[in-house]
This record gives sequence, structure tokens and C-alpha cells, in this order.
Amino acid sequence: MSADGDSRTMSNERREVLGEIRIAAMQCFGTARIFERQAKKLKTRLACVTVLGLGVPILVGFAVSIVGPTSPLWPYVLWSASVLGLAQSILSLLSLVQHWDSEYAHAVTSKATNDRLAQELREFSKRQALTDEAFNSRYAVLKAQCDTQSMEDEKRVIHTKERRRAHRETLYNFRHACGTCGKTPSSLTPADCDSCGNY
Repeated sequence: MSADGDSRTMSNERREVLGEIRIAAMQCFGTARIFERQAKKLKTRLACVTVLGLGVPILVGFAVSIVGPTSPLWPYVLWSASVLGLAQSILSLLSLVQHWDSEYAHAVTSKATNDRLAQELREFSKRQALTDEAFNSRYAVLKAQCDTQSMEDEKRVIHTKERRRAHRETLYNFRHACGTCGKTPSSLTPADCDSCGNY
């Protein structure tokens, strides 16, 4: 085969790899948005558990010191304390059963890792001066990191609406058309599409 033929073949291979890199960057970006949102929700839930855990005893103690058992308000104090105590118990139980601490830690780490990988992939795709061998070798390393992170992320619960919302954010950010409706999002407002909308 001629040198020109080899050059064209390698060029085609490079274009194929660039396409894979773009898809990988989009997947990492979208996954980062999912876990970014999950981290915010879990942080709020954990804060509620902490506030109730510290606040309920303080409030009850304060109320008891002001309103004595002989006060007509005493039944209301007991009722309020019972409601707050029940809420605290339920949230604490949910936190333990659903592993909010570990899920929050994973969400924060995943968000950071996927954002880093998306950025590295985008920057790497612009390094056209590399030889095909060096280019493919570096991509293999990045792909292995993406695959490892993806396997960890897939162990978590991700709802359909979360995936759709992240998909739209990704399409909007990358100026890419949706594979289902064929439209390139011009905003983050949900469309009537089961891939990039209806969330």
C-alpha cells in the first residue's frame, strides 16, 4: 500500500476515535450533572437529619423549662415534641437504610471525576499533533478511566427522569442533536421527547 493510502487510513481511524472521544465526553458530562443534582439533594437531607438531631432535644428542653406540667400549654408541648421526635427518627432511619452518607460521598466524587474526564477528553481531542500511536495510547488510558467510573456509577440508583434531564443538558452544552427527536436543544426547557424531555 502506498504512503498516501496509509495516511488516509490512519486519518480515517483518527476520525473514528475522535467520534468515540466526543461521545465519551458527552457521557461523562451528563453523568456529572446527574450526580451533581443527587449530591445537592443528599446534602439537604443530611442537613435536616443533623438539625433535627440537635434541635429537637434543645427545643424540648427549652419548652419544658418555660412551660411547666401544670400549664394548659403542656399538652401542646408534648404533642409538638412527639411530632418532631418522630420526624427525626424517620429521617435517621431512612439515612441509615438508604446509606445517605456513602451515597453523598459517591455523588460528590463521581461529579468531580466525571467533570474532570469530560474536560480532559475535550482537550485531548484537540491535540492533533500527536501521532496515531500516541493518540490511541492516550485515549486507551482515558477510556479505561471512563469505563471504571461508569461501572461504579451504574451501581447507583438513577431514575429515568434524571437521565433525560442530564441528556438534554449534555445535548445543549455540546450543541448536539437528540437521536430520538432529531432536534438540537436551544434551551434547558423540557421538550416533548422521551430522550431529551418529559422530565
